[in-house]
Amino acid sequence: MRSALPRAARRCAFSKAQPSGKRRILQFAGPFGLRSSRRSVTVTVDHDTEILAGFRSGDANFKLTLWDPRANGVRYLKALLYRVSGRLSPLDRERLRRTRNRDVGNPITVRHEGDEIDMDYLRAVQEVGFLADRVRLDGARIVEIGAGYGRTCHALIANHDVAEYHIVEQEGSLRLARAYLRAVLEPAQFAKVSFHAA
Repeated sequence: MRSALPRAARRCAFSKAQPSGKRRILQFAGPFGLRSSRRSVTVTVDHDTEILAGFRSGDANFKLTLWDPRANGVRYLKALLYRVSGRLSPLDRERLRRTRNRDVGNPITVRHEGDEIDMDYLRAVQEVGFLADRVRLDGARIVEIGAGYGRTCHALIANHDVAEYHIVEQEGSLRLARAYLRAVLEPAQFAKVSFHAA
């Protein structure tokens, strides 16, 4: 019987040995998880792609973001990312280009029309565009609660002359955000950012 899953997804389907010796097949329920015929199963996936170093391509980041490329494989993530990158407006693409140093942390990227694009900053420029259509960002004083490592702050400050940017975050993430933003922003931009422990 031929699987209805795309070829890349079929390559990542699993089977789990049962106590009876039979194997239960697990198939993808969509881009964000697995479906099992009986109960939830935790599955460790071995990929044929090399493990990428950096916090943006590791377990800790995948637990905090809305996507985990291990569910369907890195090829699936890259295909999805490439497809969505083609839908960026010219203004969003300019925002992306103005946001420099996006490669810190070794994110999983695709090259689309000459730009290296990762899922985090693709979402960040769309968020900046959404905000820019609704509020005046130049000269704004911004408070972001739950900023994670600071990608939205990075994209906003790279594209708008904000007066102040306050990040409220848990202490562990706050240390990461401070280090990340210090690495990616110019000193004058970084001076606008204040960090507050939640």
